[in-house]
Amino acid sequence: MSKFFTTIDYSSLQFSLVNYDEQQQSISQNSNSFNLRLTPSGYLSGEVQIEGIEVPLNFIIDTGASISVISDELARMEPIRQYASQERLRVIGAAGVTDNVPSYILPRVSFANQSRENIKAIVLDLDMINETAGFHQAGILGGNFLKYYRLSFDFVGSKIYLEPIDSNTSAKN
Repeated sequence: MSKFFTTIDYSSLQFSLVNYDEQQQSISQNSNSFNLRLTPSGYLSGEVQIEGIEVPLNFIIDTGASISVISDELARMEPIRQYASQERLRVIGAAGVTDNVPSYILPRVSFANQSRENIKAIVLDLDMINETAGFHQAGILGGNFLKYYRLSFDFVGSKIYLEPIDSNTSAKN
């Protein structure tokens, strides 16, 4: 897949792979490109801003995750603890099934120049990911944020193109 320009369109439920020679034709004029970092273990990581935290945080961009994740380390930080929810979830993932997982409602999450409000995130131990990521990851930006965009990935250039799907999607000032 890394040899192709990859697009995920949540609105039409389409996934496409395009040769790099044709990539310029497949990018909408409404898309904005943003640099990502490729970790040594192959994850694409971008800077995410969470309301209440002054510095941007590295988050893995994961279209396969249905919900966003914050690390247990981040969840223990004073500015984030206030966003804890009473809801506990059952998580089914590659590592198995985990019950009673804490969740948080993050008031505003920003990635690139796009922001969403009231994003649910679960708390997971990301130590295993951070052992191989090459630089610290504070979370995972999942489908509950990404579903508002048409995403195009340039794996060779380590870029993502974001195109809002609807007018309710806000660009950060």
